[in-house]
Amino acid sequence: MKRRIAAALAALLIFVPAAAAGLRLGVKGGYALGLDASRSGAFAFGIDVELDIASNLRLSLGFQRSEGAMAASARGLSAGNLAVIPIEAGLELRFPFGRLPLTAVAGLSGGFGLASFAYDATAASAWDAVGFTVAETVRGALCAGAMVGLEYALTPTSSLLLEARYRLMRSTGTWSMTDRRGGLSTSGTIDALNFDTLTLGLAVRIGL
Repeated sequence: MKRRIAAALAALLIFVPAAAAGLRLGVKGGYALGLDASRSGAFAFGIDVELDIASNLRLSLGFQRSEGAMAASARGLSAGNLAVIPIEAGLELRFPFGRLPLTAVAGLSGGFGLASFAYDATAASAWDAVGFTVAETVRGALCAGAMVGLEYALTPTSSLLLEARYRLMRSTGTWSMTDRRGGLSTSGTIDALNFDTLTLGLAVRIGL
């Protein structure tokens, strides 16, 4: 038993430095274009933790946040503000350009997207003035993405990445309206909300 424990500890001591040598932190920012006509584009930012598992293969885990205006849609949400935070694991393939400090990258990712919606304050005030309370909410949903990019090596352990990322995310929501004077309330569901985005961004990757 003692020998097995010693062997396990020795393997751990060997593995940890090797893993740490390929560990990176990525900080990214860009612009997320809403692919549904009712959703405006918005600034996006995020953080990734990345681990090299082979010379041309990398794992990542991270999130991205974007928040922007929604225009009223007959089949979707009313006017307001939508925030979306996808949390995803990803796999990235890397294709170096020989001895040049450039690497083409392509990857796939998947995870779960958090979402929140704030009803337009002006519209809510107008309803409130005539005795009605209105509300709309959105649910989080599974999401998946694909990306391509070009990375420039600044040092052996740090780089800049220019990327384009498409993310698929479809969700649902609820709405309610309450007449405070009469005490009547009605509610329903909002189906097939399209939160797809195309994000163009720049990331700084730093070795840890």
